Amino acid sequence: MKSFIEKPKSGLNVPVKPRKGHLLVLEKFKKIQLNHGLMEVGYIDHQAATLPYTSLASEADEDKQKLSSISMTATMDSRENLVLGSSRQFTGFSTEVDESIIKRILDRAGEFFPALRDLSCDVSQNRKIRIGLRPYVPDGKPVIGPVPGLPNLLLATGHEGSGLLMALGTAEMVTDMILGNSEKVDCTPFSIQGRFCSLAYSEGS
Repeated sequence: MKSFIEKPKSGLNVPVKPRKGHLLVLEKFKKIQLNHGLMEVGYIDHQAATLPYTSLASEADEDKQKLSSISMTATMDSRENLVLGSSRQFTGFSTEVDESIIKRILDRAGEFFPALRDLSCDVSQNRKIRIGLRPYVPDGKPVIGPVPGLPNLLLATGHEGSGLLMALGTAEMVTDMILGNSEKVDCTPFSIQGRFCSLAYSEGS
């Protein structure tokens, strides 16, 4: 008896790539006290880049991957340290500190907080630097939904700088998908199919 099994080939292409971010933590910095977080409007604009998706190993795209943007964010952490950000930078999977980025973060924050303008970038004794890799998708929208041809696999990625803001909504969408409930949110804009995914199928015996 001949059996036919549908299986996806290598047509799955979800172009999520790392985008490095720096945060500068000034410990015990008493000149500025905040009771809520601050964020400049330009932070939203910096989430979407014009950089087209290519392989991380592409030498032709090496210079473009070094593109970076800085936008001011400021908040106090649980230990009342001042946390300044933020940067977006394409450097592959590198998590090394870029001192030029730290200086740009400090300079940008100084435009909003005069108390920071005279602060030297060399504050290594009272600073910490946090570095992370955000999941970036070229069209600026997260990927949320099932993978065509793999019914037991759901993806929820590509939120980049909006992960915390979109976490609850994403969790509700994924829960509805798993339970088969009628979706409260139209998932089409976030789906894989139709954006950058094409799956080919083959028959085998």
